[in-house]
Amino acid sequence: MSRRLGGRESETMPMVDAVYGAEPKAEWVAAAQARLRGTLASQIPQVFYDVLPRSPIGRVCVAASERGVIALDIGPGEQDFVARLERRTRAGVRRSAGHVGQAMRPVEE
Repeated sequence: MSRRLGGRESETMPMVDAVYGAEPKAEWVAAAQARLRGTLASQIPQVFYDVLPRSPIGRVCVAASERGVIALDIGPGEQDFVARLERRTRAGVRRSAGHVGQAMRPVEE
């Protein structure tokens, strides 16, 4: 069966349909999606935070990126702090005492 292409019959359309018309295999789609997720995740900046629940001045939340401390809040709840970080940085925000430990030391003292 031929279709009209540009106002005339095309003999190549059946060949194009044969190549592009078939659905891709599910495992090909899954593999491509996994590679895409990995690539995108590696390009999203990461922000790490930790919470000092008790201090003489109250609860202290500290966030840092690869560039250093980017936020320090006194008193907010953890969920509010994380929500503000996500809105402000558009980064992946994750709690990690190991990544924020150096920045947290002066606050703990």
